[in-house]
Amino acid sequence: MDYCPRCGSHRIDQSEFCGTCGSAFSDVPPAKAQSPDSAQGEDTRVSSSIIGDHPVTHPLASQTEASGSESATTVSRGTRPWQIVTGLLVIGMIGLAFATVTTNQSLDGTRADLASTSSALASTQQNLSAESTSLAEAENDLSRLADEQANLQLQLGGREACIKAQQADQTELDRLYEMLRTNFNRSAKGSDLANADIAREKALSQGMEFYYQGFSRAYDGNFSSANASIDKGNAAIRSADAKLKIINAETKKIDAMSDLLSKDLDALAAQIANTIAICQGTNTAT
Repeated sequence: MDYCPRCGSHRIDQSEFCGTCGSAFSDVPPAKAQSPDSAQGEDTRVSSSIIGDHPVTHPLASQTEASGSESATTVSRGTRPWQIVTGLLVIGMIGLAFATVTTNQSLDGTRADLASTSSALASTQQNLSAESTSLAEAENDLSRLADEQANLQLQLGGREACIKAQQADQTELDRLYEMLRTNFNRSAKGSDLANADIAREKALSQGMEFYYQGFSRAYDGNFSSANASIDKGNAAIRSADAKLKIINAETKKIDAMSDLLSKDLDALAAQIANTIAICQGTNTAT
């Protein structure tokens, strides 16, 4: 389609829109399809109608007018699209320049914001680095304090174990001391052993004396009196033997307790050595 179906303008370079009325060549239905011949006919009819009631056709005048009209229309049709395009280009260039200026201003502002953000980021990184250093120092201090606390807890536990071991040693020492005192008292003055020993000595002395009297009286020929003295001597010896049994019994008790005390003292010595090791922190046994 070479002409606009709405206004009849010439289509330039197969454009999609009419350069005169702006109608789309594809959307507008062909209501009045015009051609140069039809336009010339219309001009001829106009010329005829101008004369009046006497329709006279002047072909030359009609052709001249049609030619002039077509020439003006052609010039007008050939010039108007380029003016529109030029105007659009000018408007586009002005808009582009304005957009460029605005973009440059926005870019400058963005650069300033970026510089400020970079500076703030650098400051934040410095602060973060300082805080990281402080955090690392705090963690080291916390670790050191935790180690010290653990060490103190170990020391406290060791001291508690030391005190407990010392208390056990003291209890055992008190028990052994009581045994030793009891054993000592078995032979002390006033004890059964001591009293028996005194009585035995006395009985032995009396028996020896009675035996001497008996032998003396027998030598003198007084046998009846001699036998009486000898009987008394025998009784004294029997009394001394009884006291000796008491002495032997008490001595056995003393010996038995002495043996027990010796074993318990050896065990206490080992226990005290273990207590010393616990208190010095060299023994981990519980």
